[in-house]
Amino acid sequence: MGLFSAAAGYQPEDYRLALRASKRVVEWWNGDHSERYGFKLEIALGSLEESCSLASNLFDDKPYYFARPPGPFKRVAAFLVYGCLNPFFDFDPIMKKPVRPSMPGTPHERRVWTVRFLLMTLPELFGSLKVHVNGKDEKVDWLGFPSDHFELEFMNWLKWLDRCGNLGEALPKEFEWEAFQRKRYARMVMATAMALEASSYADPSAPRGLQGKIKGCMANLTPQQIEDLTFSNLPGN
Repeated sequence: MGLFSAAAGYQPEDYRLALRASKRVVEWWNGDHSERYGFKLEIALGSLEESCSLASNLFDDKPYYFARPPGPFKRVAAFLVYGCLNPFFDFDPIMKKPVRPSMPGTPHERRVWTVRFLLMTLPELFGSLKVHVNGKDEKVDWLGFPSDHFELEFMNWLKWLDRCGNLGEALPKEFEWEAFQRKRYARMVMATAMALEASSYADPSAPRGLQGKIKGCMANLTPQQIEDLTFSNLPGN
């Protein structure tokens, strides 16, 4: 099955599926957008494999935090969470003067771009997974978020994720820091999975109540938020 099936711990297929989806993003970016923004993408293969191993171990951990095997939304959510907190996209500046210089320099800027690129893997990842429903395997089609507002809020959630690595050094030695961290990561994965699953159920063509009424929220976007929604568009599109 691949990508954190938790059938028997971390599997090579987990890494291969994650690498394939990530490579598609790298090829797309470097081919169409890198010169415009001033940097190319690369994949730090060791960091990607570490992220996959950590995510798989979370599903295989005891006591189990999730159903076995975990559903596709939780599996993809784990990829997003660990991709943020153990990033594997590398940014390399290019010499040609860019139209919109955006080479990430600060940790915040790197997280912003990491989140954007991780979301670009969603169609490939979901297209590779199946869920067993009513006695048969069904594909999961990722059609996107129900609204731009929902997408921006989801991106903010991923940008806010924090490893809290320095906190462990300040706690008493008897405090079970590793177990505490695993529970934190499990909660992050669960919250991310719920947002992804909710998006798959939403039908933006049939808004009810407040659904779809986002004009006011979208009237005063920051430059970063505008770029969050438009960075993948080529000029003229």
